[in-house]
Amino acid sequence: MSIPRALRTDLQEDGAGQSQRIETRTIRPLSGANGGSQGRIEFTLPKQGILDKNSYIKFKITGPNVTSRLPISAGAYSMIETATLRIAGTEIQTRRAFNHLTTLKQGYRTPHDRDNRQSKRVGCFTGTMVDGTLTTGTNKPGHWGVNTFSDWAYAAGADNREISTGYRLTNDVTTTPEWIIDLAVLFPILYSNNLPLGLLDNEINIILDLSEDLVKGQRSIEDGGVAWSAGTNIVNTECTLHVDLIFYDDNIGEVTVMERLADELNKGEQLVFTDDTYVNYNQPANGSGNILPVTNKISLGCDNQIVRSVLISTPRAIVYSDAAGSGNELLGQYFSSGSRIENSIQLTVNNNPVYPSPVVRDAEIWNELCQVMPTKYKINSAIYSHFSQVTTAGIDVAATQRLTDKTFLGAGKAYTSLQGNGHYYGINLSKPGHRNVVGAGTPIGRNPLLLELSDTQTAANPGAQGKTIHVWVTTERLMTIMGGKVMVSGS
Repeated sequence: MSIPRALRTDLQEDGAGQSQRIETRTIRPLSGANGGSQGRIEFTLPKQGILDKNSYIKFKITGPNVTSRLPISAGAYSMIETATLRIAGTEIQTRRAFNHLTTLKQGYRTPHDRDNRQSKRVGCFTGTMVDGTLTTGTNKPGHWGVNTFSDWAYAAGADNREISTGYRLTNDVTTTPEWIIDLAVLFPILYSNNLPLGLLDNEINIILDLSEDLVKGQRSIEDGGVAWSAGTNIVNTECTLHVDLIFYDDNIGEVTVMERLADELNKGEQLVFTDDTYVNYNQPANGSGNILPVTNKISLGCDNQIVRSVLISTPRAIVYSDAAGSGNELLGQYFSSGSRIENSIQLTVNNNPVYPSPVVRDAEIWNELCQVMPTKYKINSAIYSHFSQVTTAGIDVAATQRLTDKTFLGAGKAYTSLQGNGHYYGINLSKPGHRNVVGAGTPIGRNPLLLELSDTQTAANPGAQGKTIHVWVTTERLMTIMGGKVMVSGS
């Protein structure tokens, strides 16, 4: 993300960096905050200093009982449906389906960061390791299981793995864990842009619209064979925003740094950043009892905009009539289910297909996903794809090919619940180098983007179930700050 010189806080040659001081303020939500199902939590940032990117939100979550667990791939991100950064009537950045998108993006983190740092901050974990324990049945050395070298999980017996006590939700606010979400994760514009709060005419608001708590896996799953029930909530009294504000000392007889910055902003400064256009689409269930190829043609809009990339998640559709049985045993609602037979993807841009023919093989689909960021998508191949792991008869997971027969969270919840459920899609439309400058993506003309996503449904569940297709199109935006006013437009 580009940073105008006027907003750089790390420069030393003019003495500004040497006169910096940072103050941390603790801000509580506005009155009326609701941490329950479909609730909202809102903060107002102080109109002082310069906002540092290391600010964060800290909160506690209680479950309906001591056996409640966060979905293991999403962790505390499962609580947030939409995050909005707003000033007056202008939305600077809005992240819709934030819980699904952030779970998807965990795969771009290094395994060390994801399974050590992120597990402690937000309680998410998908670490695997070769399991050398020799037991009966199909468990043999060389099969995979949960990484019990992390303190997030431990071996609770020869054939079961459990979440460590310190990472489990409880129904007691004094003992339930505390989680942290960085503001820059909620709003990527903050990764490298320090907003001059004290020089803006209006206060900036942070608005978090919380996810539903109507079916299993939207906020929590259960351990030990206990039936799922609603009641997983953010504790309002334990939810705080911690902001680091940068100030400069005023030296006598000198023009202050903030006065110089104000002069620059009065002339007008532009920040290049990206935002996501969000589209969701419902793929119907297969009620035919046969293998059924389905092609979803989805118009993504974004005409007359500059697009950097497309990311896609395809979890099974929520079944509201089956609240306790919906979702994945371990991942809740936060996964992307690949076909056990074949998937394909194609995108039409300006009436021209991106690929000569649809991308079909899972290895190629994964490779396209890796192009979206300047790093590979780091995920276990058995979690990403069903390739070489299913039987010809019945299209079921082959006993000798599965990750492991060991259970996780007890009660027969096999770690194979992860298998083939990290099958995300991505298409890169950025110019080489992944630079954050105006025009670094693909200009879209008058015709909208058209996505074609094919999925071969099997006759039995879970392959026969419908899917919710989440699509995020990353587009360029310009934020202009002039005389204390903030304006956001397409680039």
